[in-house]
Formats: sequence, C-alpha cells, structure tokens
Amino acid sequence: MAKSVVRWALGLTLLLLAGAASLAGYVVWRFNAPPPALSGEAHLPGADGRIMLIRDRYGVPHVFADSEADLYRGLGFAHAQDRFFQMDATRRAMQGRLSELLGQSVVPIDARARIMGWRHVAEAQLAALSPEARAILEAYAEGVNAQLALGPAPPEYALFFARPEPWTPADSLAVSLAMTDTLSGGAYMERTRERLAGVLSEAQIGEFLADYPDFAPTSYRGADLAAVPAAPTMETELPGSNAWVVAGARTATGRPILANDPHLPLQAPGPFYLSRLQGPDGPLIGASLPGAPNIVIGRSDTLAWGTTTHAVDAEDDVLLTPEMSVVETTETIRVREWLVFSRTETITVRRTADGPILDRRWFDLDGLYEGREVVLRTIADDPDNGVAEAVYQASKAKSVEAYFAALAPWTAPPQNLVVADAEGHIGLISPGRFPRRDAQGAWVGEIPERLYSMDPAEGFFATANNLQTPREFPYPMPGGHDPFRVARIAEVLASDASVTLEETRALQLDRQSVLAARLSSVLTQATPQTPEGRAMQARLAAWDGVARPDAREPTMFAYWTRAIGEKLYADELGEALFLRFQGPRDVFIDGVLTGALSAQWCDDVTTAETSESCAAIVGSAFDAASQTLAAERGASEGGWDWGEAHAARFAHPVLSRLPLVGDRFVVTTPFGGNSTTVNVARNWHDRPAYHTVHAAGMRMIVDFSDLNGSLFIVTPGQSGHPHSVHFGDLAPLWGQGDYIQIRSDWSVSDPPQGASVLVLVP
Repeated sequence: MAKSVVRWALGLTLLLLAGAASLAGYVVWRFNAPPPALSGEAHLPGADGRIMLIRDRYGVPHVFADSEADLYRGLGFAHAQDRFFQMDATRRAMQGRLSELLGQSVVPIDARARIMGWRHVAEAQLAALSPEARAILEAYAEGVNAQLALGPAPPEYALFFARPEPWTPADSLAVSLAMTDTLSGGAYMERTRERLAGVLSEAQIGEFLADYPDFAPTSYRGADLAAVPAAPTMETELPGSNAWVVAGARTATGRPILANDPHLPLQAPGPFYLSRLQGPDGPLIGASLPGAPNIVIGRSDTLAWGTTTHAVDAEDDVLLTPEMSVVETTETIRVREWLVFSRTETITVRRTADGPILDRRWFDLDGLYEGREVVLRTIADDPDNGVAEAVYQASKAKSVEAYFAALAPWTAPPQNLVVADAEGHIGLISPGRFPRRDAQGAWVGEIPERLYSMDPAEGFFATANNLQTPREFPYPMPGGHDPFRVARIAEVLASDASVTLEETRALQLDRQSVLAARLSSVLTQATPQTPEGRAMQARLAAWDGVARPDAREPTMFAYWTRAIGEKLYADELGEALFLRFQGPRDVFIDGVLTGALSAQWCDDVTTAETSESCAAIVGSAFDAASQTLAAERGASEGGWDWGEAHAARFAHPVLSRLPLVGDRFVVTTPFGGNSTTVNVARNWHDRPAYHTVHAAGMRMIVDFSDLNGSLFIVTPGQSGHPHSVHFGDLAPLWGQGDYIQIRSDWSVSDPPQGASVLVLVP
C-alpha cells in the first residue's frame, strides 16, 4: 500500500513537472516567435487595390496606395506589425483594462480611467466625426486587424497567456485621448499651492513657484494680440518641446525652415513612429502615434507643421457642493492573478455636470482640501473635442491659412503649432478650449478668441513650453512655463539673418545650459570651505556651460544644483514636502541667486542664531556636492563623464522588469544636455541615478528649399518588437545628433537601398 502511494505521488509529481515543462516550453516558443514578415505578399480583406509597404533600412514604411482609405489601411497594417502591444497597452490604459494583463499593480491606473470615463468620451467623439474622418478610422482598423489575423502575436502576450483583441475606430480615439490626458494639465497647480500653504506664506508660495521671468520672451508678440495685463504663471517641473519656424526673409535660401523636437518620457518603444504615406493627394511624411491614423508632425509637398505643449492651466479641482447633481454607476475591473485565473474588483464612479468626483483611494489627494470631496473639471474629457477631425482635415491643407481653418474643431490638448507653406508664409496657432478666469483665478468661462498669428515682423516664431501670450494679453493664462529654452532659441534666431539647415540642426542639438550661463558670476563669488569644494568651484568657473557628454563639468553642475536646491528650500518645506518638490527647480534657483527673488531663501531657518548669505550657501553647496559626487561616482573622476552619468535609458515597460533577462529589453546610449539646454535632457533629483528620463522623442527639420533634404529621427527605433533589429537601432544615431531622410522621390520602382517590399492584396 505504501509503495503504491509513493508510486502514485511520484507519478503525479512527474506529470506535474512534465506539464510545467510543456507550459514553459510553450511560453518560450511563443515569446521567441520572430517578428512579422516585412517582405512578400499578404492578404488585406476589403482593400480597394494593391498596397505597397516598402520599408527602408531603418524600418520606416513608405506606404503606396491609389486610394486614401488604402493608405490608412496600409498604415494600420504597419503599426500592427511593429507596435501592436504598445497600441493595446494604451487602449487598455484608457479603457481601464490593463489589470486583465498586468494584474493588481495597475488596478489604480484602471480605476482612474474608469472614473474619468475615457471609454465613454472616445465613443462620444467617434459619434461626432464627419463621415470622411470616420471612414479613415475604419480603414485603419481594417489594416490593423488584417495583420492580427496573420500573426504571430507580439511576444508579450505569451507571458500573459493572452491573444490580441481586434481593433476598432473608438480604440484609435482612445489612443488620441491618452495624449490629450497627458498634455492637458493644471490641477497640480491647485494641489501644489494647497500643500505648500501649510508651511509657506502666500508671498513665499508665489516666489517658490517662480512666476515667468522677465528675461524670457513670449511666443506671440504684443503686436500680434490685443493688450491688458496677464496673470502670473508658475514654474513647471515637467519637460516639454521645442518648435520654431523661420521665414524665407531670414534664411540663406529665401525659403522657410521649420524645426520641431517634442519631448516625452523615454521608453522602448518610443511614442512616435515615422511613416511616409504616398497617395492620390501626394505625400504625407513624418511622425504618427501608433494606434491613430494621422501624421501628427510632418510635411506634405506644400506644408510643414510641428507642435509643442501649451502648458496652460486647463483643469481645476472644484469642491463638491450640495447643489451639484451626482450620477452614480459601478464599474467592474477584471484583475489577472495567475496564468489564466482572475478575480474582479468593483468600483463606484460618481460624476457631476462639471466632471468626475475623485476617489481618494486612486487619486493623490492625501492631506488636501480638509478631506472634502473634489470634482475634477478639465478640458481633456470634452465629448465634442474634434482633435481627430482637425488633424485629418489639416493634413489636406495647402496653405497656412487653410491649416488654421482646419484646426477649428480642436479643443484639447492645449498645443502650439508652428506651420510653414510653399508660398513662404509662416504661422503660429494655439488651438484649444482655454479657461477664462477671474481675478481670483476661478474658471468662469472660455476665452472667446482663437490664438494665432502669421508672418510676424521679426521673421520667426519660437515656442518651447514658455509663456505664449504677451504680458499685456487681456486674459489670464496661468500655467507651468519654461523660460530657458525659448530664451536661447530666440537669441540665436534673432542674431542670424541668414539661417541655414545646418545652423538649424546645430540649434536643435544645442547643449548650452542657459542656467549655467546665467549663474556663472554667482558661482565665482561663492566661498566654499573645503579643498574639494574649491576645486569644483574652479572647474565650473572655467566651464563654458556646454553640457557635452564627454565632459565632467556638467556632472559637477548637476550635483551642485541638487545641493543648492536642498540648501535653499529644504529647511522651509520640511523633509516630506522637500522630497515631493525636489525638482530640479531651475527657475526658482535662478531667481534667488540672481536677485530676482528674495535672498531670505538663502538663510537657513533652522539656525536661528545665524543668518546665512547666498554666497555662503552657494559655497556650502559646492562642499556638499563634491562630497556626494565622490561618494556616488568615485573620487578618481573615472565615472564622472556626463554622457555616462546622464545616459539616456529606454526601457520596455514590461519586459525590462523580467528577472535575469530584463536588461536585454533596455536600450541605453550616452547623452549630454540638461534641463535648461535646447537639446533638453532631464533627470530627477529624487533618483539616485542621473539617467536622462525625458528628452526629444523625435526630431524633424524641414527646409522648403529642398523638401527631400528634410531630416528626421525617432527613439529608440521604429519597432516595438523586442526581437526586431529596429527595436533600438536609431538610439545611437539620435544620441550622436544624427538624422535620417524620408524622401518622397523614392518610388515603388526605385526603392531605397536595403529596402524590404511587402505587397498587400485585396
């Protein structure tokens, strides 16, 4: 009996082991499936005719079709081949369904999406589209689903024992909403002030949040827009984007030049996907968002356009009052637990006419508003937002004026778009639904005017997440604004009456730290007390302020800015708030040390018996920074090169977290720049590493004297498939400041060298 039990137990164990081995083998087999075929022939049901997908050696698809619908079927097919898991993850995040794949850790993301109601907003926006725009979304979805039917599934699904779900037109609007949600901010302003009110006076809060400084220009000039004083703005900790356009009167060729480099968090794959669509209306070339059938940044044969975020306060926390009518519903979230097993979690969603009531379990409201319930009012959830319609119609525009007219349906996100046309006109427009605020900052309506301008006397427009409207603009436009990059861009453009493509490239890659230049005299007047501090001071005093990747001074400056920030405001804020608002806070540091803000910040409030001067505090920051730098990176300077300390890191959001093999799915490349350079490269002070975490997700330069000589790059590669050669092949080029061309004179009969050809047939 005992032997039979042992044999039974042994047999069961062997059976379980065999099953586990088979299961593991199946997962490994599915995970290591090769990327989809990029050459040959494939079936695309419903196509009007043959569609050619010709990819160049960098994986950029050139889509050739005889109908507009087929162009977008081809783009959908290409997106699904290279980026479907990214598309699905974005869709699920906006629908509140990430937990079905990733489990308990992302339930807060799903809960917030359900409370915001993004799925319902996407469906409402779909219903409001014109038949033409909706047809494009349907064609795009057909292309995506044709690729899904062919397989193989992206390898990530093997880890979750899941299969991709079909794509729908509403899913594309959910992808668009994800960007709208990311770029429509403002509630953080109220929450920041509320948190600071417990430790700072109203005057101190105003200084700590650092109004837009006088040295920085605005993008619209007083001559462009009407005039009355505007409200103050606040320093933002969020990085942004650069865009400028120069009229032919100020270029060497007499033709406009347009440049754009939008900045977003670094990840693998990146947010942008380069494409060329060659159809009956000519070429559309530039960057698309995987999941959406649009070229959001790019050029045609007559127009070029680029964008930056208009960092205006476009959302408010509103305290719930008894007069507000509340509608209550429930949402059920399915949460994956192990293999194919799952559980459900039900949440209650409460909504008013002004917006959703924020559940404190899922939104960061701890310690705010005395525990009262809060409604979020935001332009991001407008059901009538026609941004998809606007982008589609704008792609057909042939002139700056037609482009402006096409953007009329756009209500969110707040953006600034620079544009140029083949006739030589240039323009700047800021589409969006902007809150009109009273003297106390309350949202009382909407600004009635559209913000736009054409052909300025200065000969250029520059925008870099700075304050857009002139200080005499009649409506308050509070928000989080960056002054440094636009100051450098405007200075360079204003001093050059004969701008060239190469000079534009140099400016886009410019690593001159505006903050370092402004503080150069402050650094030399400091009084460090240690030999190491004085040595660091001497090195920075001789530094030209250019944050080169092969230099060590930028690393020293980064450690010093972290140290001086702590010495200026950690004593006033206390430990918890200091860690929350650690920064970098470049505008505040600049204001205090250059005398624009009160020198009282230099006094350490914890040492009542003494009063520290700014020179002494700057000196002690040298002492502290030199000690921390040696402790963290070694005293020999061997690991002090900025490119190493500040390397750009692109991590796959799921695969990089796998044990043992996660590093295979992280792309790194040396990188320079800092948070105040045009070639922006931001790190956070609250993280031990100085890795670049925000930078340009793509770069583009369009020269109307030679449209086919225009330059492009995205990061880290075209493909999101972890086994593709194009997963990270563009990162080194991007890091070195190189670009690629996407020429419209490449044809089906004369494809670029090294191209692969895939024919899609009905």
